[in-house]
Amino acid sequence: MRLDAVRIALRPRSPWEAIDLGLSLVREYSAAIWGPWFLLSLPVFAVLNALAWWAQMPWLALLAMWWLKPVFARIPLYVLSRAVFGTTPDWRETVRAQKTWGWRGLWPTLLWRRPDPLRSLHFPIDLLEGLDGARRSQRRGVLRRAISGQAAMLTFVMALFVFALFLSAWALVLMFAKPAMLSETLESLWKTFFLDPPLWAFAVVNGVVWLAESALEPFYVGGGFGLYLNRRIHIEAWDLELGFRRLSARLIEASRTAAAALALCLLLGLGAFGLASPAQAASATPTAAPVTTNEIDSASTRENAKKPDAPAEPAPAREAAATTLPKIFGGQLDRGAERFGRSVERAYRDPQLGERKKIERWQLKKLWQPDPKKPQEPPAFIAELAHIVGLIGEYGLWLIAAIVLIFVLITAPRWLPWVRDPRTRGAAPEAIDEQQIAVVVPLPDDVPAAVRGLWQAGRRREAMALLYRACVQGLARRLGVALPPGSTEAQCLRRARALQDPAGEAGLREIVRAWQYAAYAGRWPDDAELDALLATWSRHFGARA
Repeated sequence: MRLDAVRIALRPRSPWEAIDLGLSLVREYSAAIWGPWFLLSLPVFAVLNALAWWAQMPWLALLAMWWLKPVFARIPLYVLSRAVFGTTPDWRETVRAQKTWGWRGLWPTLLWRRPDPLRSLHFPIDLLEGLDGARRSQRRGVLRRAISGQAAMLTFVMALFVFALFLSAWALVLMFAKPAMLSETLESLWKTFFLDPPLWAFAVVNGVVWLAESALEPFYVGGGFGLYLNRRIHIEAWDLELGFRRLSARLIEASRTAAAALALCLLLGLGAFGLASPAQAASATPTAAPVTTNEIDSASTRENAKKPDAPAEPAPAREAAATTLPKIFGGQLDRGAERFGRSVERAYRDPQLGERKKIERWQLKKLWQPDPKKPQEPPAFIAELAHIVGLIGEYGLWLIAAIVLIFVLITAPRWLPWVRDPRTRGAAPEAIDEQQIAVVVPLPDDVPAAVRGLWQAGRRREAMALLYRACVQGLARRLGVALPPGSTEAQCLRRARALQDPAGEAGLREIVRAWQYAAYAGRWPDDAELDALLATWSRHFGARA
């Protein structure tokens, strides 16, 4: 794997950006992908449909083509895995490679892993890395750790796109129908191809599904391949490795340039010391840098002609001459500084070091530009609208409160008697007579005889209920006020306080307690207690009372 030949920008991406990268690669190398795809899948589709037609099971061809999709998915994966690293195979090379490439890692995908929702991500691991057993499972777990959700969503979205293309084919047929015959055409299309299709209609449906799958399966594989590459860039730091390789290449080139310059300088120095005397060479050194041997010889001749007996320079002069290195190698040092400056600029332009982002956002466009010198006042219509809202808020609430108050006053006679405290009720009682009470809850003419008859018949609960009901109606008769429907025992006892009869109130309390013990606790009075309760009822709440 040659990272220096990669045709994409090696940098960490988000999972969705990686999927978009894979889709872009499929569009870039579409000719190298779909040519071998149709060349290999079309004969298989024809053979399977012919066999299914012969077996009178046309749906079997559709199922077989869906099951064999991973076999044809090797074509886009083979093309992308080679094209990304510098070599784009032609259709002949791709077809020949399908005979031997990746069959060992394909069998699990065709068998027990066929319904895998992460197939697009697992496919490059199985076919490109060639791992087996536990190593492959461990590798899968590492690569899908942070992108399994995106890979599953890619499978779901591609399935929806296949279904959309399938429906688009029938919508295209309906577009050619006349508007007046659209309903008849749709009904005929449904009956022919979906309700009770003949064999040729099944073949047409299989062809439409195959075309939809052929259009989208390479994009599905490309999206998974993009996720795979991005995950390896994150884990193995391909971008850093490639950066170090480029830095190493630049250092090697710079060292070669420096070595060549140093060798040239040594050769020039040796030539100068061999042709001139040490004193002449020392006197010629502080001047401009020598370029050729002829120029050195001419300069030495002119200097000898002017000063034939010039003495040699002392040691401090030679040390001062050694500091004139920029004058001698000025051009090469300037070029090195320029190269260094360009390297620094490239480093700052690198998105990993100095990233620059362009952010666009929507902003509400102002309808008018306020004058900064004048106070900002709202438009006239806004002021009028605010005034109307203020009037509604000021007077509307009072109007609503008045309506609620009128409604409460009108309906007060209906609900006020049931809300007031029962102890203070009686200012305006509702007078009733004995006939009204009898109509509400009819009682037998002889209540004590009826209670004893039920008691002796073993129906003790009904006997106690009849006694309690007769007591409640007697209380209402004495008060002359109708008891509210559903009044409890406690409410009846509170009502009895208005009798101004302590004996009658105590008798009512005994009968109510006996009824509660019998109804809720199953504690029944004996015969003597029952006779005493009947005597109490007759004395305080019966007809004589």
